[in-house]
Amino acid sequence: MRGLHRLAGATVLGTLLLLAAGALVTSTDSGMAFPDWPTSAGRNLFAYPWFRATRAQFIEHGHRLMGALVGLLTLVMAFGFWFSSPRRDLKVLGLLASAVVLAQGVLGGCRVLFDAKIFAFLHACLAYPFFALLCGLWGMTGPGPGLRGPRALAHATALMVYLQIVTGAALRQLHFPLAVHIGLAILVTVLVCRLGYVLVQGPGFGMGIYD
Repeated sequence: MRGLHRLAGATVLGTLLLLAAGALVTSTDSGMAFPDWPTSAGRNLFAYPWFRATRAQFIEHGHRLMGALVGLLTLVMAFGFWFSSPRRDLKVLGLLASAVVLAQGVLGGCRVLFDAKIFAFLHACLAYPFFALLCGLWGMTGPGPGLRGPRALAHATALMVYLQIVTGAALRQLHFPLAVHIGLAILVTVLVCRLGYVLVQGPGFGMGIYD
């Protein structure tokens, strides 16, 4: 299981870098640097002369390469779970991660082929649940019994953080009202601070929300 834990950790790290690359694509408006997909300017993804590309093409192609790497890592991880782990939950979640990463690739391709920002919005909305799923798999394959804590507050905080991500994506891609994004940011800040405070206090701190 140690090897699978390390593989899951590498996949989490790769996905974190992929999220950063995706944000850079959006921030620099490089999403349509190529009019084609899955090829880049008519060339195979791995044959494109990346270091001779323009700025926008360099950023977008780097994002595509990182996406391919994360997809490969995810599939290898799922394969390892299926054939090396006795745990049914890891097998199922590994298959789910594989399906999600393939869906992410298709959404990214649709963004290019149809030149529609709605696909960029959906691509962004799916990216963070995928990252959370990988983090969960990384934790599930690690040593130790795992942490127990304030579940209701933690779930509410995670939900609000995700809604904040969705409104942020809608703001950038679909011109969603800024006021909603700011309001959710304030609420998320309060919830995160509250959750952090409760976790620092440890079991038995007044609220009775620990298991």
